[in-house]
Formats: sequence, structure tokens, C-alpha cells
Amino acid sequence: GRYATFLTNHDQNRVVSQMRGDYEGARRAASLLLTLPGVPFVYYGEEIGMTGQKPDELIRTPMQWDDSRYAGFSAVAPWLPVQADSIWRNVADMAKDPRSFLTMVRRLIHLRRQSPALHAGEYYALDTTPAGVYAYIRAHGSERVLVALNFTGEAKTMLLPDSGTLLLNTHMDREGELTGGTLELRPDEGVVISLA
Repeated sequence: GRYATFLTNHDQNRVVSQMRGDYEGARRAASLLLTLPGVPFVYYGEEIGMTGQKPDELIRTPMQWDDSRYAGFSAVAPWLPVQADSIWRNVADMAKDPRSFLTMVRRLIHLRRQSPALHAGEYYALDTTPAGVYAYIRAHGSERVLVALNFTGEAKTMLLPDSGTLLLNTHMDREGELTGGTLELRPDEGVVISLA
């Protein structure tokens, strides 16, 4: 009785390629996928921001596990060459970086698994947000989680429905208690907040 959600699959251009290299946009897209209702599916490599555009072979290149010759995918030359960016865009290096794309996706998955509101809650859109900001609340029982995404290159201020705790932001550089009635969203930032 649940629907499957995804950003891309093996027949579509990868998210970062669709967004012309906009990794901040890809971070917001991953935040949407992992906080909206449904059962999210992550096509391999999207959790590290792999690129690829059709033809199909170029969206099915080997997974970039590490910076070795064949990206940790194989000990011998795979049927498709590894991408040049596998030297720096790979699981092994990104797993060590607390602000990496991979770290953010792993944290979002962890939050989703731990939060009944995120994995089974109702969805409520907020219609009192500034232009360019998409925000919604996921609620289950007494738990409420606010997700707010700034799709502009400008800072935005929005009213908070309650105080809360900033669990994650897409820049991966702040978290903690939020008091007062406003939330400052930086350019291209997304946040996940547990409301009091």
C-alpha cells in the first residue's frame, strides 16, 4: 500500500547531470526523496553524486568505491571505464568527510529509519513560506518533523510553527536547538527540524 519514490533509475540521466553539476541542488533533491512519503529507492552512485547522461552505458558506469585504478569495483578492467572523478568522488574518501554528500545521505537515511514521522507519518504542506522556499511537516503521533528547502541563491527567513532541534542541514555544518519564532535559511540550504 506504499508507493515507490526515486529521483533517477538505470534508464534516466543521473541527478547531478540533470542539474548541470549543481551539487547543492542534488543535496536538496536527496533531502526531498528521503523525507517525503513513500518508499525511497536510491539508484547506485546517487548517494555520492555520480554523474552520467545517456546513452545508457554512461549512466551505468562502475560504482566508485575508492580511488584505485578500477575504483574498487573490480580487480580487472570492467566492461565500462570508471569515471575520471572517481579519484575524489568515491565512497572511501567521502565516508571520512563529515560534510560530504555521502555523509548527508547516510544521515538522512538514519533519520528516516529512526523517525516514525519520516517513515510513516502524514504530510502537511506549509503555505506560509517565503517565495522560493518549499516546506512541509511530517507527523506521526506526537512527533512532528519540519523540512524546509530554500531553492534560491538568497537567504530567506521563515516563521517556525514551534521551537525545535535542527537535526540536519544540507550544508552539513550546523545543528542544535532552535528558539524564537524564525528560521534563517541560507542560500540553497535545506533543513530537517524536530519540532517541540
